[in-house]
Amino acid sequence: MSKFTQADVMRLPDGNHSFGDGLILRVKGNSRTWSLRVQINGKRLSRALGSAVAIPLKQARFKAASLHAEMLGGDVRTVRERKVPDEETKTLFKDVWERAVEARAAVAMWKNEKHAAQWLSTIRTYALPVLKDIDVAEVSRKDVLRVLTPIWSSKPETAYRVRGRLEVIFDWCIREGLREKENPARWKGGLAFDLPSHSKVKVVKHHEAPTVGELTAVADQLSKTLSGKCVLFGALTATRVQEFVGMRWSEISFRQKVWLIPPERRKDGKPYPHRVPLSKQALWILHSIEQKGEYVFHGARSKTLTIWTPRMMLVRAIGRTVTMHGCRSTFRDWCAENGVDREVAEKCLMHTTGNEVEQAYQRSDLLDQRRAVMQQWADAICSKLSDN
Repeated sequence: MSKFTQADVMRLPDGNHSFGDGLILRVKGNSRTWSLRVQINGKRLSRALGSAVAIPLKQARFKAASLHAEMLGGDVRTVRERKVPDEETKTLFKDVWERAVEARAAVAMWKNEKHAAQWLSTIRTYALPVLKDIDVAEVSRKDVLRVLTPIWSSKPETAYRVRGRLEVIFDWCIREGLREKENPARWKGGLAFDLPSHSKVKVVKHHEAPTVGELTAVADQLSKTLSGKCVLFGALTATRVQEFVGMRWSEISFRQKVWLIPPERRKDGKPYPHRVPLSKQALWILHSIEQKGEYVFHGARSKTLTIWTPRMMLVRAIGRTVTMHGCRSTFRDWCAENGVDREVAEKCLMHTTGNEVEQAYQRSDLLDQRRAVMQQWADAICSKLSDN
């Protein structure tokens, strides 16, 4: 197993696994422990080395070789001089956080997969981008605040859950010997001095967002008029107002069930069209509209509806101040709560993901995955639609 990596170690099934020179990994459930098993002067000896979560593979090899030399009564200096580089002893957040969630799930005995998916999705969406490359032993309260502060007022319920879940993850890290410092996500005596309590947070919304329930309640009403269908189509596709109001019939492929947003209407400035997968409900809306010229959502006195019409119709239907852009925020929160992969969700919103290097290697727009997500979203919004 000389070619094994630490990631391989964390994926091995239950049982005893030999890594050569007496180094053994014992896997049982969530427990992974290293030990040294050797035979000296005809006598079999075994010594525990520690948790595989706390001790990476290369460090385990070093410890095993050093201990074996001591047991043989030889000169251990040559072994100890092979110092393990610092980077090989680090345990990065991105490498262990899922193990913590698995351990929590095993104890909590969650009744359905959705609960586990929500845990995974919220951490991937909000915490992983900030903490992924930090050694769990060194994550500070300030690092956790970098995760929580941007959403503490705008998404208080989500932020409250993320904080609690991070606290569980770091408690597990401390128990596994990966961290000696106090829990950086602890509320009492910690973050309580940096953030207002959850009960006193006044929600601040840059774009007033309708709830999924509100959209579901007004979907049937909106489906009765052209301007209402424009609003519903925008919500179902989670696109920007300037993108769907100016949609042309020529941009739609009914055969491929795709809408191509041209480069000139892309906010991200990319020089090629963006493919939007069309759900059954979005296609129903398009089929129900009479083609009267170049534009799908044509105006009575102009070529298209104005960019202000969708918001006006949405406010009138729901009965409070909301924005069409808020529908995109609602969709993003729905994705996080329903276990949608972060990259898929971001691409649904036509957001750029990853750094420049990662973007260069992204050869797919994940159309098939996005199609499945957008259909689930449409099913949720149109569950009370009378004619689709």
